[in-house]
Amino acid sequence: TNNISIQSHGVSHSHFSKLTNDQQLFELTESKNILEEKLKKKITFFSFPYGDDGVDKNEMRNLLLQSGYQAACLYSGSVFDPANANPFRLERIAVGADTIIEKALSNI
Repeated sequence: TNNISIQSHGVSHSHFSKLTNDQQLFELTESKNILEEKLKKKITFFSFPYGDDGVDKNEMRNLLLQSGYQAACLYSGSVFDPANANPFRLERIAVGADTIIEKALSNI
């Protein structure tokens, strides 16, 4: 509703490059499961805390697919071509308490 989509961002907001594969898989699946249960909707996107998608990009892609994600976002906000972008390394606008969405969108 209202053009807002709630998606996954992990359980503990950890740097993925500091986690084992098993810990990464837990972050991906547990956050997805909790949101799907609470929101009663399918969660298909993941946003990496701090934009950190781990050390092994191929393994991360496999973990995302295994967990049921269709795409994942890093931590930056420039324009990209969706037809040619890697769906598991998309850019995003960082949103925080002091973010003015209109201003952030005007820079794109």
